[in-house]
Amino acid sequence: MKTLSGLRIPLRDGVELAADAFLAADGPAGPAIVELTPYGRGPGRQNFGNEGAYWVRHGYVLVIVECRGTGDSGGRFAFTLATGGDGDDGYDVVEWIAAQPWCNGRVGLRGASYSGSNQWQVARQRPPSLRAIVPNASGTGVDDVAYDGGIFHFNWALTWPAALAGNQLALTAPPDWAVGVHHRPLRSADTAVLRQTSALYQELLDHPPDDATYWAGASFSPTDYAGMDVPVLAFSGWFDGTLRGTLEHDRHMRAASRRPVHLIVGPWEHATCSEGGYGYLDGKPVDRVGDALLPPQAFLPGLAITRQFYDRYLKGEGEFDHAPVQLYLTGSDRWIHADRWPPAGAVQRPLYLHSGGQASGLHGDGRLGWDAPGDEPPDSYRYAPTQPAFNTLSDLPGAAPGLPHHMVDMAPLIDRPDVLVYCSEAGTAPLDIVGDVTLVLHIVSDAPDTDFVCRLEDLAPDGRARRLGSRECGQLQARWRLGFQQAVLLQPGQPAVLRLRLGGIGHTLMPGHRLRLSVTSSAYPRMAPNPNTGDPIADDASPPRIAGQQVLHQTLHPSHLVLPCLD
Repeated sequence: MKTLSGLRIPLRDGVELAADAFLAADGPAGPAIVELTPYGRGPGRQNFGNEGAYWVRHGYVLVIVECRGTGDSGGRFAFTLATGGDGDDGYDVVEWIAAQPWCNGRVGLRGASYSGSNQWQVARQRPPSLRAIVPNASGTGVDDVAYDGGIFHFNWALTWPAALAGNQLALTAPPDWAVGVHHRPLRSADTAVLRQTSALYQELLDHPPDDATYWAGASFSPTDYAGMDVPVLAFSGWFDGTLRGTLEHDRHMRAASRRPVHLIVGPWEHATCSEGGYGYLDGKPVDRVGDALLPPQAFLPGLAITRQFYDRYLKGEGEFDHAPVQLYLTGSDRWIHADRWPPAGAVQRPLYLHSGGQASGLHGDGRLGWDAPGDEPPDSYRYAPTQPAFNTLSDLPGAAPGLPHHMVDMAPLIDRPDVLVYCSEAGTAPLDIVGDVTLVLHIVSDAPDTDFVCRLEDLAPDGRARRLGSRECGQLQARWRLGFQQAVLLQPGQPAVLRLRLGGIGHTLMPGHRLRLSVTSSAYPRMAPNPNTGDPIADDASPPRIAGQQVLHQTLHPSHLVLPCLD
């Protein structure tokens, strides 16, 4: 194998991107597999360069390219999930590589996370030499990564820039999250929590969800998808934080394009889904998610499947005979195949919230049932922004850092008076929940704006619980309940309907198991505490106020989960 280090790829505006190419020392030109990444191209960075020898052995060239403004590349970094900035750059990269003597003119894209997401931006530009994409773990934009449910993704926006190659952000000490609870305004929280200013953090705060111009690059139309004349293979996992984006791209691409589209979702986390549950550096199975041990059937040979896909569409060799959609159901630990997402047989069933008005904490009277509520008293709690509920076990004061947050018991986080808890009856037969799960929440608040958060767990007969879903929580800021076109504040004391998306779930609730739903108004530090004032969040320096919250479950206000269940 030969390595061409420090290649300079010219772009149309005169900027040059840095790249390394891995190719055979001699022999004919081959198709190129390209990753365009902001995380750096060298060893020890988050890229697929470790696969160089593998792809060369199978007749390919692998090229790792650093995004503009990162690593050794020129220009200014542009957050592609907003601006679409990697689209034009990717077009130029694909066509430059296709014209090199060591490439036969056929190019495929590879990558995960950011380098999965930007493949959609490149494919939208329709470079003639692009023949296939593998956009694993790909996000979508404003309502996926930066402003989930309209709520600013506080801890991600502060820390993610440190992962980028170059001079984006250099963390010299762990973030001081305790300071962030009380710091106001949010605008200067980077200097309080990180002890330095973050340019990308400030940029994202400058552009709230209703800034349609800034976020336009994240929006894809049916025409965009129809014009992407490339086959697609995408891996994700039920515990991958970008699952929502992967599923949305799959759904729209499948509806608009006539090219083959393949989706594989297993019981995997963000870092392992591209390899079918195996570590991408050592090739060993990562058999534990949270406190759950994965059985042997939970793993797929992700790298080999990807090669089969490239062999078919970059070389024209063999067939790629995998089902359009392959889904692993946790709980029953089995794979199912479908023609699309969500599966055609999924039926939307409402599971209603009930209580006698005392649903707070683990020992309250909240329950979930298939019967619609009558005139039941609401559940109430007081949300104090200076005393937020925490997001993961490692966020609890005094907890060891790095505790798992997928497939673990949320009891230490939800047994408090400002968290409402609802449990279903134990089932007598398996229940397959496969699709996008939503909580329709009827609320009353005495604040003009506030947040609501929910989590869903599988509660086993022995009392052990495991959280379901790819996100730490479903969440929504009330001002965005009617969409991101315009903020609409609450009328204090008046009922409102919120729809909190828990995202895609593929899980079998086994006999004897119950569902446990928790509802509250904070998940720190994932979310900066909403001060409940109704003023613009970024620059609101006024004192926070306590919000009186009510969750309604009555005939006219039937709060409920929407569960997609397979017959």
